[in-house]
Order: sequence, then structure tokens, then C-alpha cells
Amino acid sequence: MRDDLLNAIQDMKQDEDDSPLFRRQLRLMRHYWDSKCEDGQIPKRSMINPQGITSLLGSSFIAEKIAPGMARFRMAGTHLSDLMGMDVRGMPVSSFIAQPDRAQFSDLLVDLFETPASLTFNLRSISKPGAPDLHGRLLLLPLRSDLSDTSRALGCFLTQNQSHRQSIGIYQVQAETGPRRFQITKSNVEPVEIGTGTNLRLITKTATPAVTGKTTATEGERPYLRLVKT
Repeated sequence: MRDDLLNAIQDMKQDEDDSPLFRRQLRLMRHYWDSKCEDGQIPKRSMINPQGITSLLGSSFIAEKIAPGMARFRMAGTHLSDLMGMDVRGMPVSSFIAQPDRAQFSDLLVDLFETPASLTFNLRSISKPGAPDLHGRLLLLPLRSDLSDTSRALGCFLTQNQSHRQSIGIYQVQAETGPRRFQITKSNVEPVEIGTGTNLRLITKTATPAVTGKTTATEGERPYLRLVKT
């Protein structure tokens, strides 16, 4: 009986980290970003068309680098405003991150723009009166500005109420629950290898190990993005 209970708890934790809804939506965003990679180059901000990601608009955003390790929202879907309880345009992306984890988040934003790299975060916001416990995914994909510098990012922020998954859905969050702050429970960095004459593809060379706690360190060889001829 005790083993069955432990297995059930483990399955619940696995569900939180591997929600099919999360995987499906993040895969759609990555595929869209892939489709905009031409001649081995990171897409430009001007190449991003909302009509290409209509099913993700509520949770999508464009961010702009304003300093090393800092970025702000230029455009953002309504889901982000619901989470914050206000319009997030102009606010730092780190506004959603709990204070103890902001230094780690800032360090990874440097990787996003300088390496460049894609970033994926597993997040959790602890419940409070009138606000459910939320689990989330934050994906950031590098973009170039019209000057061709990597100073923009295409993002997707998904959340899910684990206790009432069916009734609340993946996007719907009551406005009165904001502002929400999220702890980082896991992070993944995938550097982009830039070349010419081919298309960029997101290909993970090594699987990211399971990590618990607020901070994440990838063990062994890091995942990377390589070029694939198409």
C-alpha cells in the first residue's frame, strides 16, 4: 500500500512536469520559430506574424533586451495580463519570477541573447487566498532586430491549475488572482549554432536530467542546436 501511494505521488509530480498540453503548445511554438529560420540565421522580429500562431496568441509575447540579463515585454497576450493583473507591456520579463530566483533568471537571459540560445523554464506559483496553485512553462526563443543584432525574443508562457485542470484549462486564469510570482523549478538552455545555406533546427543532443529544487544545473554535455540540411 505504501509503495502504491509513493508511486501515485511520483506520477502526479511527473504529470506536472510532462503535461501533454504543455508539450503540445511548446512544440507548436518551436515549430513556428523553426519555419522562420532561413539561410542558417535566427529569424528577425519582422518575420513573426501573429496569424502563424493564432492558437497561442493569448500566451505569446515579444520581448526586447534592454541591458545584459534584462528584457522587457514589447507585446504580450491577454493571459500574461491576467496573471499579472495588469497590462504587462513595458514591464521586465522577470516581473513574473519570484525574487530569490531572479538572479538565476537574469544569468540565463544573458545566454538567450549573447550565446544565443533558447530557454525553457518549469515554473510554480504557490497558492494563496483566492489564487490556485499554478504550474507553468516559459519558453524564450531568440530573434534578431531589423539591425540584425540578437536583441529580441519570441516567448510563450503557459500555466495550468493542477487541482482543477479540466475546469480552468491551460490558459484561463481569474484576473483577481494576479499578480502571480513563479519559482523556477527547472531550466534548460539550448545554444544555437549559426551557419549559412541551411535551416536551423532545435535538436537536443543530450536529454536534460530531472532536476528538483529552485535552481537547475545541467549535468554532463549540454544540449545544443545544430544545423540540418533540408
